[in-house]
Amino acid sequence: MYVGLDVHKRQNQACVMDESGMIVQERSFLNTKEELDEFLESLPEDSQIAIEACSVWQPVFEEIEEQGFDVHLAHPSKVKLIAEARVKTDRIDAKVLADLLRTNMLPEAYIAPEHIRKLRTIVRHRYALVRLRATIKHMVHSILHKVGITIELSNIFGKTGTRFLKEVPLKPQYRFALNHYLELIEHINQCIEETNEYIDIQARTIPEVQILRSIRGIGTYSALLIYAEIGDITRFRTYKQLCSYAGVTASVYQSGDSVRYGHITKQGSTLLRWILVQAVFKVAVHSSGMQRFHKRLLIRKGKKVAKIALTRKLLVYIYIMLTHNVRFEELRVNSV
Repeated sequence: MYVGLDVHKRQNQACVMDESGMIVQERSFLNTKEELDEFLESLPEDSQIAIEACSVWQPVFEEIEEQGFDVHLAHPSKVKLIAEARVKTDRIDAKVLADLLRTNMLPEAYIAPEHIRKLRTIVRHRYALVRLRATIKHMVHSILHKVGITIELSNIFGKTGTRFLKEVPLKPQYRFALNHYLELIEHINQCIEETNEYIDIQARTIPEVQILRSIRGIGTYSALLIYAEIGDITRFRTYKQLCSYAGVTASVYQSGDSVRYGHITKQGSTLLRWILVQAVFKVAVHSSGMQRFHKRLLIRKGKKVAKIALTRKLLVYIYIMLTHNVRFEELRVNSV
């Protein structure tokens, strides 16, 4: 049997199809472990199941996998390209997944091993905490702007700035809000410190992270995030595939003899692209080769193009390092 399972937060829609394409069963059930197990019990043991990658795919995938079924993760955008329909319902989506699986045309997404999925959870958790803290800091700036207060400090959330924010005279409503924001920032800072300690412990046992840390300018968190987002480097046959996965390759528009290159695709791992862009200039400070490369492009192509090109170059070095198990200082970077 070939099973298409359209997964949602509250409810799942299933379509069970035999080898000839005949629909044997269609049903919907709540997205709970109990109801999922009940549905799986109704299937033959050699059934194949396809689910589409979405925000809630992982617990469903892992439960199906634990039950011993052959489960496939479909790439959502590629499924849409192959089988986009004018009428879109959960029932149709489940049928499409089952049919693509049956005809061996299902475009599958990469499924990271369990240990990589665990690492991704923790590094993405830290990223979310930092984003949350930044949002609250913007709210503090908004209050200061409303009351016309300007602080001449490089970091108003340092010790001196925080002390000023706690003591500056404000109207009661602003003081009430500001106190809460400062308490939230303090609590999130503590959560980030605890997460950093957890990340440090995890990073010590991973050889690939130690290799990435040999790049001056990339710390433990950045190295672990890069490793977690890339996963097994051997799944990329060339560095070009890795650059494409990070979304730092140019989009191409070709028609006949005309070829035009556009902006970067920004597809693949958003977090991998983000951390590389954040780290690239710190790395370039310690690498004369990358500095020269950046300056040449800065003059010829401008700031934005030079930044992306430098990011792509760093990713090529990372590909070489992880593929051949070499540290950064062993590369001939400074002779570029």
